[in-house]
Amino acid sequence: MFGRTNHRHLVKSLLAVTLITGTFVAQSFAHTAPVQAAPAKTVDHLNIRNKPSMSGDILTCFRPGTVVDVLSYGKGWSKISYQSKTAYMATEFLSFTGKTTTKVNALLRQSPSYQSAYYGLMKQGTPVTLLGGPTAKWHQVRWNGFVGYVHHDLLNLPKAVVPNPQPPKEPYALKKSTPFYMNAQNAKDGKNSVGTFSPGPYFVYKRYNGMVNITKKAGSAGAWINPKAPAVPENPKPAPQDPYPGYTKMTFRVSFYSTLAIDNGGWTTTAMGTKLRYGVLASNFWPLRSQVVLPGWGNFVIEDRGGSDFDSKYRLDLCIPRNAGESDYQYRSRVWSMGLKDLSGYIKAYRR
Repeated sequence: MFGRTNHRHLVKSLLAVTLITGTFVAQSFAHTAPVQAAPAKTVDHLNIRNKPSMSGDILTCFRPGTVVDVLSYGKGWSKISYQSKTAYMATEFLSFTGKTTTKVNALLRQSPSYQSAYYGLMKQGTPVTLLGGPTAKWHQVRWNGFVGYVHHDLLNLPKAVVPNPQPPKEPYALKKSTPFYMNAQNAKDGKNSVGTFSPGPYFVYKRYNGMVNITKKAGSAGAWINPKAPAVPENPKPAPQDPYPGYTKMTFRVSFYSTLAIDNGGWTTTAMGTKLRYGVLASNFWPLRSQVVLPGWGNFVIEDRGGSDFDSKYRLDLCIPRNAGESDYQYRSRVWSMGLKDLSGYIKAYRR
């Protein structure tokens, strides 16, 4: 939004996260399970909270495929560092990869202290079984039949990955050219079609109120159709050579955002004072009131400003509305799944 650093732009730029060690809360080793004890559940995104509880405030969300260095593992919650602050994520939704090995030659201590007696010397690269921790920066491990302790700084710990959800693979055979829409309500009403699907094989991404969201790639969001809609004529009139006189043709990189406060900082109006809705575009380069045409998507007006990501003339951010009946979680997940798209379009800069 205008004149501020927007949380949604920060979250969108998260591609992979490397976390650092910090201060740990003491916990009992005897009740800590091995970190690779069970397969992870799959989710659309994983909430990162400020305390190990479902009542904790959500700091951000990690997408599937995000790699995380975990500071401590627990049966319920794992401790991480996010933006130099302590944060927590649910352990059951993490998939741990790689082995735990010693970084250097290290002694297996009988208790978590450098003054403790030891069982033996483990050479650099020795694999060990991680049983728990850290408590005061010491991990409990099993090696060569012994259970002892190794300092956190002497171990290469496994990585944690937010697993990718299994894509749905329900086939859908489209037998006629069919108009598609941005949301289920438009598909039901037959209004504001943004393109046409050709006959052929597709996959079902979602069903709602008799409407179907179909896609060519299983697991990826597509567009909405009305299965009962009449076929589109096979031979539409050819487009004129210059469909948008006075406009400049260019390829834009378009991202998408919701109207939820967590994504837009709590603003409900734009830099022009208009209401957030579908059709609002954000750009820091183009003047407000500039007109944009994205074939297959619609006609838009630049009414808002964004973060530094949108200083380029090629970057645009498009507001996506909530579908009828969607929860906050469903709405935000759908918008996130749209990702970044390179779209050919036309722009007419506003001049006073």
